[in-house]
Amino acid sequence: MNSLLIGIIIFLGICAVPSIIFLTIRDYIKTQKKTDKMRKVKKHTVLTTSLFITAILLLIGIFPWEISYDILNDYYDYLRLSILITTIILITSTYNLRKQQLLVLGVITFLFNPFIPLEMAKEVWILLDISTALYLGYLGIEILEETKTIK
Repeated sequence: MNSLLIGIIIFLGICAVPSIIFLTIRDYIKTQKKTDKMRKVKKHTVLTTSLFITAILLLIGIFPWEISYDILNDYYDYLRLSILITTIILITSTYNLRKQQLLVLGVITFLFNPFIPLEMAKEVWILLDISTALYLGYLGIEILEETKTIK
């Protein structure tokens, strides 16, 4: 009787242990995929938010303001710095950028760099601000669309 009981326990152990291990691994992989998805969604949310905020700041910079030159100059310095940070974050992120998008972001980073500011006419800056704001908004919408497919 004891040998039969021991045989049943061994048989159940041989069948049950691999299935328990399999189920545990499967559950771990499922939760890992969920956390990876959550990380991607959070990263995409940060990217999208920074792109939209930078686009709005660019559009605000277009309008003529009746404020002192120093304050306006500080605003443009802040704007250049925010564009630099946003484009560097986007370029170094894991978001899948095409070569053309990387090239355009590199040009934007160069044009709006705060370290060696470029001198151009106000009309040229208005065109650059509008086109850059539209492009960053387009990238933000593209990232939002990808985020919807992740969820």
